[in-house]
Amino acid sequence: MRPDPDPGTQRTRPYLQNTMREKGFRFLVGLVIITAATGCDNVAFGGIQVELRAPPPPPGSAPVEGALDLTAPLDLGSILYLVERFEDSQASIVPVAVLADRGYRALPDSSQLPGLLDRFPLGRWEPGTEFTLFAQGVRAGTFITDGTSEVDASTCQARPRAVGRIELRPEAVSQQRFLALTPVDVPSSSGPLTPGLIEDAPLRAAATGLAQRLIPEMGVQWPPSIPAIRRDLQPIVLESGGAAGLAVSFVYGDGLVVGPPTRRLAYSLFILAEATPARYEPVFAWYQRYDSRGKAFPRFLAAHDAHGIGAPDALLEVFGESARWLAIVGPQEGQWRVLFQDGCGVPASADGLRTFP
Repeated sequence: MRPDPDPGTQRTRPYLQNTMREKGFRFLVGLVIITAATGCDNVAFGGIQVELRAPPPPPGSAPVEGALDLTAPLDLGSILYLVERFEDSQASIVPVAVLADRGYRALPDSSQLPGLLDRFPLGRWEPGTEFTLFAQGVRAGTFITDGTSEVDASTCQARPRAVGRIELRPEAVSQQRFLALTPVDVPSSSGPLTPGLIEDAPLRAAATGLAQRLIPEMGVQWPPSIPAIRRDLQPIVLESGGAAGLAVSFVYGDGLVVGPPTRRLAYSLFILAEATPARYEPVFAWYQRYDSRGKAFPRFLAAHDAHGIGAPDALLEVFGESARWLAIVGPQEGQWRVLFQDGCGVPASADGLRTFP
């Protein structure tokens, strides 16, 4: 009889066999992985299907079809600009709004359009780029950029801002603010430049008379003194033919500043009027009372017939409790309306707007 095998050997042999099987399986699996890594797209082994896919490209390595190009300049169309002097021959320029069909569209908001301020039509900011300036409805000179730009945060909507020099006609040297267009966007217009004096006696008397007429008509509370609440008075031209006019802001219980009113009862009354043979007649009035919605007290900045219809639109700056914003009022379909306002501003009170035939 064959002697019995050593019990330890019987226990060891199955263990070694199992171990060899496991090592062999691992080797085969490793072979599959190595083979797949050498470039095979699909590998089948032992009923297992392996498919390899290339990793996604790193960000910025290649354009993705249909993706937004955050570096390309924006094509926004024709734009109305505001130019303000800060030295005799130096000025700044900011875009106000995009010109639309007898109206305006807001500039894109930087929070909704990434890279807006960097992608703004850069061709307009190149050194030596020229803009045509307008004051009192006619050409007043030229603004020439120096090629620098930055973010302007003086209004509640961030805008790009550039600086440069201005070259003015002799009759416009007293002007401080201008509306501007690129030369290709300038409509045909004409009319005399009438700078006038902001605080001359006839304008002051006309402004006081207008307030006396409109305060009771529009339900405005009487102030202790109308001249005492007049905060701004400027001559304007309301027609391309040269019809003289005025823009005046009355503010009670506050000033034309950013901040909360100095009194709980506060309001503003803004009036545009044109001269007639007898007296100044109102064409537009904006009464805004301070209430739970906030504060919105307007002041005239500049006017121009940007659409070439024979009557200018007026650009206003509006002061709120915590910010300042821009608005445009003008004639549309025979009536004066608020044509544009920065979306971050307090809306005008519908019952406080009045147009006159």
